[in-house]
Amino acid sequence: MVRCDNCGYQNPDGALVCRRCKKRLRVRAEAVGPRRGTEAELTVVVAGGVSRLALVIGGILLLGGLLALPLYRRVEPGLLAIAGGALALGLLGWRQTVGLRRDTPR
Repeated sequence: MVRCDNCGYQNPDGALVCRRCKKRLRVRAEAVGPRRGTEAELTVVVAGGVSRLALVIGGILLLGGLLALPLYRRVEPGLLAIAGGALALGLLGWRQTVGLRRDTPR
């Protein structure tokens, strides 16, 4: 129900003018839909996703290199360096994301 500020009459929802005094009703804006995140919250979400992606890629490369070891009897040193770097960056990003998540106001 929408209350008229002029006469106090209770009008049905969605009414534009008062049924009693014919004055225009003031429409109050209501928030509709999901709340929009702040830039800080979105940054935390993206940083967490990128960190997880780096961890997964590093893990896949490391696992692939270790599984190839019995077959080829050697592993390319560059592959291990890239896998280790991806894992290190992923862990570092994950650690920083945890700190950002804790500092972000809710």
